[in-house]
Amino acid sequence: TDTVYFRKPHIVNIYIEYISTLYNNVIASRVQSEIDQAIRDFFELRYWFFGQPVYYDDLAKLFSSVHGVKGIAELNVYETGDSTKTNLFSNRSDIAGMTVIYPNQIYQLRNITGTVR
Repeated sequence: TDTVYFRKPHIVNIYIEYISTLYNNVIASRVQSEIDQAIRDFFELRYWFFGQPVYYDDLAKLFSSVHGVKGIAELNVYETGDSTKTNLFSNRSDIAGMTVIYPNQIYQLRNITGTVR
């Protein structure tokens, strides 16, 4: 007889913080809105599997796909709790650029704070 144990699924709430540089002659508010929407689309739950990690390179590609974005000055991804914020990865750190996630977890975007300049 085999026994199968199921782990309760766990949603990991994440918060994204970024600073993006822009080319001249673009409307900053429009570009920021497009970046935010691209991030929201990227984290649509229907596109994710439990246990699927987030890679820095995949997020960075989002920025380069938005017209007017010159580069990323800062990109931080945090796991948010009730009153805590834990850095999952950042382009300003020595972290490998991949989040660690367990097989019963899935990411859900909670908030985006962006600055464009």
